[in-house]
Amino acid sequence: MDDNKISALIEKLEKYRKTMETNQKASKEFLIKVGVVTKKGDLRANYKHLCIPLEQV
Repeated sequence: MDDNKISALIEKLEKYRKTMETNQKASKEFLIKVGVVTKKGDLRANYKHLCIPLEQV
């Protein structure tokens, strides 16, 4: 991968990160899609034992 492609990918990821930071609905849909939480918002079994500060959830 050349430097231009890497820079373009980094820009896309930063834009996506900002969207997830500012849009609670989009971030919840993302977590559901990747299997971290259920549609109700409960953590899946594989993630229940993790220590995540409530400010980040």
